[in-house]
Amino acid sequence: MSGTKPGVVMVPLADVLPNPYRQIDRYALTEEKLAKLKQSFEASGFWDGSIQGRPSPTHPGKIEIAFGHHRIEAARRHTPKIEAVGIVVAARTNADMLRMMADENAAEFQHDAWIGVETMSAVVDAYARGDIELDAVDSKTNASAIYALPAGKAYSLATVARFLGWIKPSNGQATSACALAFDAYRQRAGTEEAIETLGPSERSEVAVQTITTAARTGRKHAEEAGLPPAKVREAEKRAATYAANKVKESSGFKAREEAVALGRQAAKEVAGKTAKKHVPEIEFYAARLIKRCEAVDPYADILRECYRLVPFVDDLTEPLARKLATALATMITRSTVRVSPIVRALRAGNRRQVRALLQKGA
Repeated sequence: MSGTKPGVVMVPLADVLPNPYRQIDRYALTEEKLAKLKQSFEASGFWDGSIQGRPSPTHPGKIEIAFGHHRIEAARRHTPKIEAVGIVVAARTNADMLRMMADENAAEFQHDAWIGVETMSAVVDAYARGDIELDAVDSKTNASAIYALPAGKAYSLATVARFLGWIKPSNGQATSACALAFDAYRQRAGTEEAIETLGPSERSEVAVQTITTAARTGRKHAEEAGLPPAKVREAEKRAATYAANKVKESSGFKAREEAVALGRQAAKEVAGKTAKKHVPEIEFYAARLIKRCEAVDPYADILRECYRLVPFVDDLTEPLARKLATALATMITRSTVRVSPIVRALRAGNRRQVRALLQKGA
C-alpha cells in the first residue's frame, strides 16, 4: 500500500474489509445503487479519499472501512478492473466506526427506515459484547423503558440516542426518527418478516410505524383475550403481515389509519370463537406477573411525596419525624406481611399453601 497524499492510502481491493458492525446479510447492498455507482465511475473514476477506514485489529494488513460498502462493491465489479482504491486510513475506535457508519447511512435512513432499525441493532449488540460503552441509564427513567442485557448492563432510548448523536439540539431528547427506529427495533421479532416483504423504497418511516403499531395492537389484544404465548406471537405476526400488505396496496399514510384495526382483526382471527372461554396457560400468567414485578415500584408514589420534604427537613421536629417514620415502616410491614407468606410457599414448592393463600387474597 502506498500513500498518494497525507491520510489517503491506496489499498488493494482484496485487502478491504467491511465495517464489522455492518451486517451485510441483514442490510443488503442494492443492485440499483450499484448500477448508478458503476456509471459514475465510468464517467469520473473512483473518488479516492471518499471513504474512511482503519487498520483491522483482527486481520493484519487489511483495512476495515467505516462506510462506502456500495462504492467498494461497485469498484470490484467495474470493467476495466480497479486494482486499488484510496481510503483515508486512521486509528479509529469501535465507537468511531459505528458512529461513522450510522452518520453515513442517515441520508439513506430517510428513504428506507429499516436502515435505522439495523443501526439500533448494531449499537445494542456492540454494547452487549463490550465493544462500546453507553451512558448509564438515568435513575429517573421509567422501569418499563429500561431494557436489560447480560452482565448487569441496561440501555434505553436516551442512552442509544446520545451515543449516536441523534438528539434534538433544543432539548437533548431523541429525534422522532430515532425514537421510531428504536421502537421498531424493540418490536422487530414480530415485524421483521413482514417488513422484509417490502422493497427499500416502500419502507418509509410511516410504513414501518404502521406495521409496528399493528403488530403491537395484535399482541395486546391477544394477551387480553388470554391466549397462550404461541398464539400471541401468531397474532402479532399476522397483524404485521396485514399491515405490510396494506402498505403495498395504498399509501403509507392511508395504511397508518388502519393499523390499529388490522391488529385487532388479527388477534380476533387467531383467538377464534372460543377466545373468551379459553383459560390461559400458567406460562403466560406467570410470565406476565414476573414482568410486572420487575417493572413496578410499589412505593414510587410515596417516595415522590417524601422527596418533596427536602426543602423543609430543617423544620422537621423530632416528634413529627418519629410519626412519619412509624407510618412508613407500618406501610412496608403491611405489604410485607401480605406478600412474604406467598413468597415462602412458592420457594418451598408448597402448592397447597400457595393455593390457600391466593384464595384468601382473592
